[in-house]
Amino acid sequence: MKNDLKTICVAGLCLLFFSPLVAQNRVGLRAGVNIAEQTYDVESFVDLTTKSIVAPNAAFMIEIALNDKLAFQPEISYLQKGFKTGENNIFFGDFVARLNYVEVPLLLKYKFSSEGVAFFLLGGPAAGYALSGKTKEDGESSKIEDWSEYRRFEIGAHLGGGLWIPSGNGAVCIDVRILWGLSNLNKAEDDDSKVRNQGLGISLGYFFGRKE
Repeated sequence: MKNDLKTICVAGLCLLFFSPLVAQNRVGLRAGVNIAEQTYDVESFVDLTTKSIVAPNAAFMIEIALNDKLAFQPEISYLQKGFKTGENNIFFGDFVARLNYVEVPLLLKYKFSSEGVAFFLLGGPAAGYALSGKTKEDGESSKIEDWSEYRRFEIGAHLGGGLWIPSGNGAVCIDVRILWGLSNLNKAEDDDSKVRNQGLGISLGYFFGRKE
């Protein structure tokens, strides 16, 4: 898993910081919240109902123009994922899990207008890695040390849209996206349950510079 993390970070850094296209296109930052939860398909009982948590997310972005309206937008992001349950839950009791992820989305973005204020759509795959995590059960917090039954490397997809607002020598972007986890995070050998991340990301960002 350490090799997976190294691969993600090296590939992302090369893509975002050393590409000759960076100087010709926009770079940006965004920050906001991830309304996150995990879905549990528990084979031996019933689907486990979980609740969402509100967690931070932030990203460094590059917009690489393909034409006047279409762009490739790779990102390196930090975000928290996880879930909580109610105190009457028969499996966990009163439980909260927060996992810190680094993620590399590779997105296509389409703006409906090449000038002025414009709506946009975006979507594409994402690869992520759980760096660390904490749980809180019945008021007692603890750091996650044992990852033997949790798959830290994750493949997912982002799909969303937003509003592009030119401002100064750049543009403000309001970004709303659905985050789907496609990987089953449960890797316990004696458990066929399926666990997946999902979330709703809402963020505000700014892209610097204009295309020539």
